[in-house]
Amino acid sequence: MVLAVAGLLGAAVWWITGPAVDVAGAPAPDGSSVVTPLLSARRAPAWLTAATGARNLRQALGPVVSDLPPSSCALLRSDGVDLLGIRAGLPVIPASNLKPLTAVAAVDLLGADTRLSTVVVGPPGADGSVGGASGVVDGDLVLVGGGDPVLSTAGYEPYEGIPRTLLTPLELLADRVAATGITRVSGSVLGDESRYDSVRDAPGWKQGYVDDGQVSPLSALVVDDSRTGPAGAPPAAVAAAALTRLLEERGIQVVGAPRVGVAPPGDVEVARVDSPTVAELAEELVRFSDNTTAELLVKEIGLQRRGTGSTAAGTDEVLSWARTRGLPVEDAVVVDGSGLSRNDRLSCAAMVGVLEEQGPDSPLAASLARPGTPGTLEDRMLGTGLVDRLRAKTGSLDGVRSLAGWLRTTGGRDVVFAVAANADDLGEQELERLEERVLVNSLDYPDVPPPDVLRPRPAVP
Repeated sequence: MVLAVAGLLGAAVWWITGPAVDVAGAPAPDGSSVVTPLLSARRAPAWLTAATGARNLRQALGPVVSDLPPSSCALLRSDGVDLLGIRAGLPVIPASNLKPLTAVAAVDLLGADTRLSTVVVGPPGADGSVGGASGVVDGDLVLVGGGDPVLSTAGYEPYEGIPRTLLTPLELLADRVAATGITRVSGSVLGDESRYDSVRDAPGWKQGYVDDGQVSPLSALVVDDSRTGPAGAPPAAVAAAALTRLLEERGIQVVGAPRVGVAPPGDVEVARVDSPTVAELAEELVRFSDNTTAELLVKEIGLQRRGTGSTAAGTDEVLSWARTRGLPVEDAVVVDGSGLSRNDRLSCAAMVGVLEEQGPDSPLAASLARPGTPGTLEDRMLGTGLVDRLRAKTGSLDGVRSLAGWLRTTGGRDVVFAVAANADDLGEQELERLEERVLVNSLDYPDVPPPDVLRPRPAVP
């Protein structure tokens, strides 16, 4: 064994210091023979160049990651190889970098093509239809919420200056009610939100999140994120008022004022409108960091998988699903779907795991924001080499910044990464600059001689 080890050491020294024997190869283009030392670095396997590239990257990032606060993590990986890991398994506050986990779980648990239906029901007449030949509804029409997070009226903009392109128009539902021939409702339009529980927020949220419109009050029946009604009005009441107005605009008289209620068991369907698919909703929630969409999908997961339309049931199911997929979530804490809660904890290893499992060409990767395009990176990373090379999800809370996604390096490699900094004593701009420095310094990976430099050399005559 001693002799074998000595032999290996000797071979290593020989390989590093230069050739002892030239081995002839195929003729070079100029007719000369080509030789390369048998143990030359020119014959180094791919794993060796990858290791060299990772070493060079760690050296480039050393001065940058040394500035990361202690309650932070970073992980960069390419082709299954960890290029850099700084407390990668430490559970940190992820902010909105919880959303990719929510999005992927929703598509898998609810079904990519599933749609959430909003339905209008009413009391049947003698012929079994609502309104009958007279067109008069003897009682109430009930707007039954199905958890659609993008149920909207014309002109509503959830993001200032960015018209919503993914929506379910409430006008379409009103058109379909009018098309049945109904002309008068003797009662009211009732808003029914009984599909989910009535808890409007999640543990660890600031009240200001709802008041400032960062997320709607959670409900199975939300129109315009509940922002177009009176302040503090229940979401179902806002929705009922919106449908009442639209019906009246179409010539349908509604005698009573809009109210909140539950559809009687004997009511029958009048009309319905379906949401975009769950896959489309998941893409939208990641690209625009839509908190309401994330939260309502979590409640729907709870209802469909555990029989309870609650945030707690949904988040428990998301974590259970993540464990079955082998994601590193042993120490994770998930109490909402959006990452608004400061009680959430997720490691950089988990953030990278979600992205890596889906891959750089997946729908999740395609939904990530890009510098200079509409989304959460629209005004960031401009003027750097990261434009056109970076796709990432941002996360932001007071004292928290996170960024996770895919980087295509100048060497043509796909690097999956996560950087999450938790530090109350650092400003948001300083934390964002740290993220940018990590990525800019990673652009040249793998910084090793190209193959043409390592090709066999012509032999000296």
